[in-house]
Amino acid sequence: MSTHLKDELALRRSGAGKTPSIDLRLPVDPLADADHCASITARLRAAGQLWERHVAHPNLASMLPKKSGLYMFVWRPGLRFCVANERAPWQEGGKAPSKDGIESFAYVLYVGKAGDGSANSIKGRYQNGYSKYIGKNPDRLWDGPETSREDRLRRYLSLEPLEFWYMVVEDPAMISPLESALLMALSPPAAAQLRARFTKTAPAFKE
Repeated sequence: MSTHLKDELALRRSGAGKTPSIDLRLPVDPLADADHCASITARLRAAGQLWERHVAHPNLASMLPKKSGLYMFVWRPGLRFCVANERAPWQEGGKAPSKDGIESFAYVLYVGKAGDGSANSIKGRYQNGYSKYIGKNPDRLWDGPETSREDRLRRYLSLEPLEFWYMVVEDPAMISPLESALLMALSPPAAAQLRARFTKTAPAFKE
């Protein structure tokens, strides 16, 4: 945990102030529809490589590719659960291995795209658009409602531990449809300015 976050949390605890919350609105229709989820999963696998995950930090751009694709900022709090089986019962035909495992929860805060017909890349988007918010003073978490995209990024990207996920997609024509599908399914809070475009449930892809 960064010094900024440690200091701010200590200050807030000592003042017994109201704790902030994240406005998570998970859309029921796309997430509860198993066929819809399977369709998005299959198209992601077909359109790109595997997702790569990194701890988000200000200098991460040096490790990222100058490629087109999709990316997400993911918050994974430190709460862990020791479970009796490594996989959930519904995985692999309901046959879970006997080995015990650890489960944690991850929250997608932002979904974006890079390189769909422009000069941007995953590396460039991170370096020019987001690195300035990572690991900075999280005092915005305790402020009032966000009024701009910059407010949202400054607030949510100060959370820790924060991960940066990306997937290279070589076909530029696939990037925007995939991003739209993920935005509709996940409704990430830092991309709240895009939610109005996805208030009505619709197929993410045409068959």
